[in-house]
Parts: sequence; C-alpha cells; structure tokens
Amino acid sequence: MTKDGRRMVEEVLINRGSSERPLSDKELAVKFSENCRSVLAPETTEALRSSVDRIAEAADVAQIVRILAAVAD
Repeated sequence: MTKDGRRMVEEVLINRGSSERPLSDKELAVKFSENCRSVLAPETTEALRSSVDRIAEAADVAQIVRILAAVAD
C-alpha cells in the first residue's frame, strides 16, 4: 500500500523458475539446499549439489550414486 492509501497489484502469469523466467544459479542452489534440508546433512547436501553441478563433465553418475548410497546406510 502506498503512503496515500492506494494499493498496487501486479499480476504475473509466468511462474518463477519456468523456462521463461528461470532461476539464477544461486537461487537454484538455495532451493536445492532447502529441499534437502529435512533429509540430508548440510555437508552431504553440498557434496551432492556439487556433483550434480558437474554432471555434464562426469564420465558417469558414480559419484552421485556413492553419495546417495552413503545416506541410505
């Protein structure tokens, strides 16, 4: 609400995080961490996020599997 009592509303028809309004790398990292918080330790979350960030350069997904396997133990 403005100081003179007017109320301004903006309607956004495209969701944040869609292909048309993507999240930044930092926003994605925060979202990933928040979603993992209830099931993974912070250091595990960081290791997993780091591995996923480098997946394009990886020969395989073995590192990701090792991290997740350690959580299951």
